[in-house]
Amino acid sequence: RSAEQRVALDLLLDESVGDSFSGGLLHDVGEALLFRCAPGLWSLSQDATEPLEAQVRMFGMHHQTAGLLVLQAWQLPQALLDAVSRHHDDTALLPGVARAVAASEALVEGDFMRAMAIGITEDAIDEALQVVDHESAALHAWLQNR
Repeated sequence: RSAEQRVALDLLLDESVGDSFSGGLLHDVGEALLFRCAPGLWSLSQDATEPLEAQVRMFGMHHQTAGLLVLQAWQLPQALLDAVSRHHDDTALLPGVARAVAASEALVEGDFMRAMAIGITEDAIDEALQVVDHESAALHAWLQNR
């Protein structure tokens, strides 16, 4: 297996690549919904020290709940509902796809303590960062040659 595949397998935690990818794409759909409802309030909530709490004050729910309600209406699988509704949780007890999305978000944000709380090892974090650096450099080179 390539380094990318090993990292993906570590992060996906035996979950379907498709489900985890879909969960990653959909996890913040509630943000788009809240922004669409009230762009000004959304901007204010994002500037707050605690954006999730500000969302609840301003909209009566945070973006995880807004996304969950829509995905439930669309009758999407439970794994995706969990990813959307729980991606800010920082516990190793998250179900598979939700855990993969939460861990990926923590890595993207550079919140390595949260990634470790979710159950991602320091070695997996280091390996993931190396893969991201490599892929980012390859993408940058490709874009420069276009």
